[in-house]
Amino acid sequence: VVAGDAFFEKVDRIILLAGLYKDNKETFDDLIEASKKYDIPIVLVRPYGLEEVPMELEEKAATIVGWNANCIVDAIKSSDEYLEE
Repeated sequence: VVAGDAFFEKVDRIILLAGLYKDNKETFDDLIEASKKYDIPIVLVRPYGLEEVPMELEEKAATIVGWNANCIVDAIKSSDEYLEE
């Protein structure tokens, strides 16, 4: 487990950088499980210059954005909308 209840109760979003997945799969899996347990949306950020991300991450993310500050901020602000779908 990455962190406990006290930590995740204060978290509004989980932001994952898709480019780090390969070397940190176990940590990502723990964060994905926490996102389900605590109903926290995941914002997945694609590495700069790449369009594809691992399918197992894509399926879990509320939204996927490119490496662009404006897109990341907008995705964080609107990611609650994706939980309701």
